[in-house]
Amino acid sequence: MYSKYIERLFKFVIYSLYRVVELMAESEEIDIPGTKRDFAIFILVNLGIGFLLYSVLTNVAQTIARTVFIATVIGTLMFWRFRVVIAFVGITILLLTRTIDLEHTITFMSLDVFIFPGWNDDYHWLTEGGRLFHLVNDKND
Repeated sequence: MYSKYIERLFKFVIYSLYRVVELMAESEEIDIPGTKRDFAIFILVNLGIGFLLYSVLTNVAQTIARTVFIATVIGTLMFWRFRVVIAFVGITILLLTRTIDLEHTITFMSLDVFIFPGWNDDYHWLTEGGRLFHLVNDKND
C-alpha cells in the first residue's frame, strides 16, 4: 500500500540531492555560504555528535533519532537554502534504519509543510527560463 509513497519519497530525495549539488556549485561562483568545506564541517560535527551520543545512550535507535534531529537543526542553521532537502534526508535515514515506520511517519507528519516549499522551488525553476512553456507546449508529432 505504501510502496508508491516510498518510491515517490526516494525520487524526491534523490532529485533534491541533485539540486543541492547544483546549488553548491553556484554558491562557490557567487561566494555565498554553502561551500563544500562547510558541508564537510557539517558532516564531521554530526559524526562526532553521533559517536558521543552512542557512548552516552548505548541504544542505536535513540542515537540515530537524536543525531538526525540535531543534524537537521544544525543543517538548517548552516544551510538555510537546503532546509527542505535536509529534512527529507533526515526522514529517509530514519525510515531506512527502521527507527520509525512509514505508517507513523505519514500519520504524524505535516507533509504540506515539506512539500509546499519543494514544489514552490520546482515551480520557480520551471518558470524562470521558459521551461514550463516548452514543457506544456511540447508537441509529439
